Order: sequence, then structure tokens, then C-alpha cells
Amino acid sequence: MSDFIDLNAVPVTRHPQDNPLSIAESWRGLAYHEAAHALTGIAAGMQLESLQLLEVDAGQGLLGLTGSTTWAPTRAAEFDFAVECAAGAVASRRQLEEAGLATEQVLKCIESLHDREVAVKVLAQCGFQIVISGPAPDRGATWREVTQAAERAVDELWSDITAVAEALLASPGHRLTAEMVSAITGRPNPTTSAASPGPFPSRWRIS
Repeated sequence: MSDFIDLNAVPVTRHPQDNPLSIAESWRGLAYHEAAHALTGIAAGMQLESLQLLEVDAGQGLLGLTGSTTWAPTRAAEFDFAVECAAGAVASRRQLEEAGLATEQVLKCIESLHDREVAVKVLAQCGFQIVISGPAPDRGATWREVTQAAERAVDELWSDITAVAEALLASPGHRLTAEMVSAITGRPNPTTSAASPGPFPSRWRIS
């Protein structure tokens, strides 16, 4: 278990000239991405605050789309944190595959390298090393191992991820609170005391 520093993840944006998906298709992929972060985090004992989809100015008259999943002060096992980071891209890919939209160009757009970078950077500060290639260190894991675990977690939680993603798309302001997620899935949101012996020092979020 580790305490993590305050974290504001770099948001992922979807640019029309880079992404062959329609705006509606991009929104749906992002909704599944954020829902997977939320559900795998809850399953790992993390205390959810909210998840949201956002429009941002991407410059040059272009619309950018992004999302954010926010957590209350809490703690988690290092490997579980990495799995939560990886789950967003795994769920987006599955949703696109099921919709028949998973072309090579589309999959390149949803690589979510920022989530991997967050896992590598934050866990390194905790003395837990994520390696992109090569064998896993004694205290760490390979990104392949993390992704495989995320695939298993997403598969196990898929019905709840789907329910939360579709509710997120339909909600005013494309935002759901932790209470709403619990009502949708029947899964209680972990409390700080239930999640771990002590809290994270501050709130953090991942996109």
C-alpha cells in the first residue's frame, strides 16, 4: 500500500483531424474509458468522488474531448493503482471492437499513453517500478502484466462499466457522482477507513 502525492493527470483530447470517429462515437468511447477507471478503482478499494466528460478548446477552432475521474484521499495497493490506470484504454478498445469501429487508425487515437505515464511516474515515487519492456523487477511489474490484469478486471466488471458509461452519456453535464455510480451498480463506494489504514495526503484525479 502506498500514499500518493497530489496528481493532476494530463488530459487526453480528441482532435477531429486525427480521429476518424464522429463526435458521438468519441463521446461513447470516452464514457467507457472513464467508467472503467471508476469501476476498477472502486473494486480496488479506492474512494470515488465523480467522473465527467468535458469539451475543451483544442485551438485553431477545433473541439477537444476529454474526461476526468476524481478520487477522494485514500490509499491502494500499487499494482491495483496501475490496473486502474490501464483499464480506461482497455474498456475503450472493447467498446469500439463491439461496435465494429476498432480500425488501426482509431486504436492509435485511444492508446492513452498518458495513463501509462501516470502509472509509471507515480508508482516510481512509491518505490514500485513499472517497466515497458524487459522482465519485471522484484518490486514492480511489466506494463504487459498490468494490461492483462486490466483486461481481466474489465471483463469481470463489463456489465457495470456499460451501465455507468451509458448513464454518464445521458446525464446532465455528462457528470456522475459516486453516489450515482453506487445507485446504478449496487456497489458501495469504499470509505477512506475501509480502503486502507490511512489516507492519501490529498485528492487526485486521472483522465
